[in-house]
Amino acid sequence: MLVASACGAFTPTKVRLVSPKAIPDGVTVSVVAEVTGRLDASDVSLGQIHAELVDRDPFWDDPLSVASVSVVGAAGSAVSLRFEFKLWSEYGRIAGQLGSSYQPSAELAVRFRPSTKAWGDAFDAEAGVPGAPLVVSTAQQVGPGPFADPGPPLLGIAGGPVVLDARDSTAPNASITGLLVDWGDGLFYSESLVGAPDGSFDLQAPHIYQKPGEYTARIIVVSSKGGFDYAFLPVRVQAGPEARISVPSVEVRPGKAAVLDVIADTDVNVAALNITLTFDHSLPPGAPLMRFISTSEVKIGSLLQGALLAINGDEPGRVVISAVMATARRGSGLLARIPLAVPTQAAPGIVYPIGLEVSIADDTGRKQPVLVEAGRVVVREARRRGDVNDDGVVTVEDARLALGAAAKKITLSPEDFAAADVDGNGVVSVADVVAILRLSVGLSA
Repeated sequence: MLVASACGAFTPTKVRLVSPKAIPDGVTVSVVAEVTGRLDASDVSLGQIHAELVDRDPFWDDPLSVASVSVVGAAGSAVSLRFEFKLWSEYGRIAGQLGSSYQPSAELAVRFRPSTKAWGDAFDAEAGVPGAPLVVSTAQQVGPGPFADPGPPLLGIAGGPVVLDARDSTAPNASITGLLVDWGDGLFYSESLVGAPDGSFDLQAPHIYQKPGEYTARIIVVSSKGGFDYAFLPVRVQAGPEARISVPSVEVRPGKAAVLDVIADTDVNVAALNITLTFDHSLPPGAPLMRFISTSEVKIGSLLQGALLAINGDEPGRVVISAVMATARRGSGLLARIPLAVPTQAAPGIVYPIGLEVSIADDTGRKQPVLVEAGRVVVREARRRGDVNDDGVVTVEDARLALGAAAKKITLSPEDFAAADVDGNGVVSVADVVAILRLSVGLSA
């Protein structure tokens, strides 16, 4: 006895297919599937069973037509169902509303969504009969072939690979000797017995679409007798998950260094990286522009440690960093730290917008979509005398810090020390502390 394995919700126990053996060109015929089986709880919940009529092929079954019937009953109860599918003949091929057989004949079987298992005519689980596809053909005479079959529709991600599988193409009384593919994005692929880009003549063509969208690929197969045939295949390319790369805004005083961090805010899988940072204008226009300090001052984050690097800061207003590694590394965080010098003549309030372009690829060459967010460099007011903690105002807190430095209890940074040295004699003393206290209450130093 055969056991009918569950195929999604509905489990058939018997299948009978009825169809005309030959379908004239331009005539629509009905193909009937008489099915017995048991309802599943999901069948009862949906109240419907969906079936597809397919053309059985060695590698990929070609969907031809679809039909649905309403069902009523308890889960587990036996039902007899009748599905009616529509087929016709066009361009010497068997076709339905879902697609084509890509050949002048079709080996019909039925499957029940969402299962991909197909059941042939005369299947009987109880009697142990496996069933077989029901063969139908076009009524008119067709050429000797070959017959191109592009395989199932392709769904891919921009920057990632897809593979067109034309192995179900046939050449009666001959062999297929060549495959050509027009991918619909301006690129082409070809393979033959004498050579194939991917190393083997296997009627499988790899491709990478760089942009999301709807494409139509066209394939041509060539037979050993010199004949050829073509077919079309829809391709849907979706946008991949975006990597978010940012450069936070910074505030810097005239004459100081603006240190810009290029940060991966999300995980990236990187084997090759290109960063282009631009800083070629100011707001308002006309201010002296920032300059790149030096390649030796660029710091690389841990994600790129060990990478081979090239850094070019020769062009004013632009820095380019390229990095490559033999093995991709996944992670987030600092990618690069780039120092720029703010002109001493830059007036407070001047803004330098930052431009950012990033390209990321893994060790297979797949490019990851990148969403960039670049900030700006804002020129601050010069630090006031006595503003030791650099918060923009002089308060008793600044006096406390200066007193700690005068008593040698704390060590100030060079910038903080200069602010604490109110009299400018190179030493932070009690006199400077008193001067800061006076400034904090609105008196002159």
